[in-house]
Amino acid sequence: MFNNCLIIIYCLINDTFLFHLDSLIPVTTVQLGESATFTCVLPDELNQRQFHWYKQSVGDNLELVVSHRKKTNPVFGPEYSASRVDLKVHMSISYLTIFKTTEEDEGIYHCAVKDWAKITWSGTYLSLKGNYVFCFFQYKHSL
Repeated sequence: MFNNCLIIIYCLINDTFLFHLDSLIPVTTVQLGESATFTCVLPDELNQRQFHWYKQSVGDNLELVVSHRKKTNPVFGPEYSASRVDLKVHMSISYLTIFKTTEEDEGIYHCAVKDWAKITWSGTYLSLKGNYVFCFFQYKHSL
């Protein structure tokens, strides 16, 4: 099983944190219907600059938002298109923008940068302003 495991629990009511036990992932909050932009730092030494953006709703598996390789056009996942999301790369930073957010957009957006020997992950939780109570947990493990 896992040698180390950290459980993180958050609870929100009307976009105000009720509590959290730890915070390893940034949270971006936007008004429902507004755009949301996430960033991912790409290593300079990554020649192909192959990376992927995924979305994960609470309790669901990862779903592909978009994949990109240097000097190619982005490839969108089945639920996404260029009219829904925008991907830009400037220098060593990837910018993922979701236009006109909907309730279904809330979740964790993961950036996976693929190198020859490893994949580096980073993520941001997208929270949408509204009237709700929402709790989620996250865990981190190492082998």
